[in-house]
Amino acid sequence: MNQKLIVLLAVIMAATGIWFVFFQIKWIEGAMEVRENEFINNVRSSLDEFVSNLERDEIIQIITDQSTTITDDSLVVPVNVDSSANNFNNASNIIFFHKSDTSYSDTIVEKPYNFDDTKKLDQPLNNQTYFVYEIINQLTKKRINNRERLDSVKIKLFLDQALKDNSINEEYQFSIVDNSNTLYYKTNLYDLNQSTEIFKKQLYPNDLLSEKKFYIILYFTNQDKQLFKYLPKIVLTSLLLTLMIISLFAITLYIILKQKKLSEMKNDFVNNMTHELKTPISTISLASQMLKDESIPLDVKDVPMLSTMISQETERLSFQVEKILQMAIIERGRLKFKFDFLSSHNVITDILKSFDLKIKARYGKLEAAFNAQNDIVYVDKLHFSNVLYNLIDNAIKYTEVEPLIKLSTSNVKDRFVIEISDNGIGISKEHQKHIFEQFYRVPTGNLHNVKGFGLGLSYVKRIVDEFQGQIKIKSELNKGTTFSLYFPVTKDNN
Repeated sequence: MNQKLIVLLAVIMAATGIWFVFFQIKWIEGAMEVRENEFINNVRSSLDEFVSNLERDEIIQIITDQSTTITDDSLVVPVNVDSSANNFNNASNIIFFHKSDTSYSDTIVEKPYNFDDTKKLDQPLNNQTYFVYEIINQLTKKRINNRERLDSVKIKLFLDQALKDNSINEEYQFSIVDNSNTLYYKTNLYDLNQSTEIFKKQLYPNDLLSEKKFYIILYFTNQDKQLFKYLPKIVLTSLLLTLMIISLFAITLYIILKQKKLSEMKNDFVNNMTHELKTPISTISLASQMLKDESIPLDVKDVPMLSTMISQETERLSFQVEKILQMAIIERGRLKFKFDFLSSHNVITDILKSFDLKIKARYGKLEAAFNAQNDIVYVDKLHFSNVLYNLIDNAIKYTEVEPLIKLSTSNVKDRFVIEISDNGIGISKEHQKHIFEQFYRVPTGNLHNVKGFGLGLSYVKRIVDEFQGQIKIKSELNKGTTFSLYFPVTKDNN
């Protein structure tokens, strides 16, 4: 995947992420608006229910009070309004009155009434008629006790119940005013200058004969709390969805970049491998041609030198191929170890001897200090030797001046420690965290002054991990590098 395509994909992902976040914000705003409208509708429904219950309670109270005044002697008698009439049949208007009442009712029946029909009414019907008459009479009279009607305790009781029925449990304050805005009552904490949304509803709206109209004014001290009660859940859901989408985009982009980097590293590996394998093959081919060329006298060919060259290059080629095969085996998890108890100092001494010629060729020094009291480790000898060989070989290769390699051993608690230091070119902190990755080589542009596949340190790390050990690096650019190996120590069971 080329760079332009990756950039385009990143832009598309970023644009999609921004759009998704914008959509989530709008969704939260819409949800809050719906919640606010729902709250307002619930409050209005509560006030409607409250006013209806208040009126119903007043009517029930009147009915209750009136029912207690009805006795067996209470009769309803129709009376002719026109005193000149001799009988009820000629009456044009009839009114009802109780026989104990000295005044006529102001409720007028607007049609003639037949006295014969009245005689047929039995006592229960007369009582019911009078009962209804008294209720209507009470409701239409102008004798209204505002103090009783505007009882704050009763109003709060009904208001609490109506709000509770609509699932509103927030703290509120209210006041009662008339149509001239005269204040009749307010709760202790009622703020006349409050700025939150208020709700206003007329009390006793069906009372047509009352000279004054009364209104209840209601507001909630923590209205925002009610509105934002469900906001955490909404926001949390939105954040989770947003984080999931952004994480998905980030992971996808990371995988793409990692695959691109891995592809580049593999390409470098193939190029390096081609060069590493081509060099010994070319040398072997050249030496073979010289041996086969009959035009060159036998005494000039220097057969021993050519055969030594072929042997060395063959060994080098074999080593490179073996290294690649070993890494493939390790990657597949098929590598088998032959663990044994070893004296690390003996193994290290043998390895250092193998570097004598290479160090002398560079006019360098290889110093060893065996300070560990217990050097017994439980490892595979071949791979343990390869780990040390790789680290010492790198220390020599990556030193531009006369190499000074120092190897020391020590015991730290229950571990055996090997430190290998050099005066080489060092590794910057930027690349130190990547040097143990497979195929990774510290970049130096297109120029590789040192040959290699980028497999050495990856192999070292895998083997040390298999031995239950640990490897650390301490390096400073242009001042050298120190690798520290930590292995569990044990006693030789032999």
